[in-house]
Amino acid sequence: MLRSKKFLIPLVLLVCCLQVQPSCAATRTMSGTAKVWAGVPLIGHVYVCTPYTAKYTQKTNVIRQGKRKLKSVTKTVKNVTINQKSYTSAGVALITYQHYDNWSVIHPGRTSFDVYARGHCNFVFKKIPISMGLQTFVKTISILK
Repeated sequence: MLRSKKFLIPLVLLVCCLQVQPSCAATRTMSGTAKVWAGVPLIGHVYVCTPYTAKYTQKTNVIRQGKRKLKSVTKTVKNVTINQKSYTSAGVALITYQHYDNWSVIHPGRTSFDVYARGHCNFVFKKIPISMGLQTFVKTISILK
């Protein structure tokens, strides 16, 4: 019993010295283009690009200990919108990419998300179109940067 009081008293003093200010939360927007190098399936040097917009909340907590201020920032992805069809960047490729579908998946920790692009890949051999089927490209985006 006496031993536990030795640790309890400094803990109570430490908690009394800390002042937690109310947190401030704001909704933020991050826009960009997910670019995935597609040189192997498209045989060349080209990227599959997918524009996106992500909305997330940024929560800032401030803890004061005497004259010291400690800030803690947490970011949480709320939703991701794919802005338009995926496309290929300027480059050289033997196989063409034609947009089929886009979607996004938010990771369980809600600090990152995946942007998916799926499209038909075709090439022409002696005037005969040959399909390589649907190919899926994925890029992971983090909001912690």
